[in-house]
Amino acid sequence: MYRVVSTDLPEWVQLSDDFQQIEVEDDELADIHDVYIEATAARIRGFTLLLSGLENFDRRAIADANDAIGEGNQLVREWGQDMDEFVEDVEG
Repeated sequence: MYRVVSTDLPEWVQLSDDFQQIEVEDDELADIHDVYIEATAARIRGFTLLLSGLENFDRRAIADANDAIGEGNQLVREWGQDMDEFVEDVEG
């Protein structure tokens, strides 16, 4: 768990911040990009809650973490489907 706290989570936060700085000119692709940003935010929120819940033996925080991670996973699936459709439209 130390690696997640000291290395992985800060890297995910930085990556998420970097994604937010990307300017997408195509409106449809910008919407897809926004879904990915939401997904990363939900996952980061989930893992942060999970770590707090584990450290404090807080079952409610762990349940909330699972919900947030699940939300992030659903958004990633949505993002992937949207990207597939976007690529198909572009390749025509």
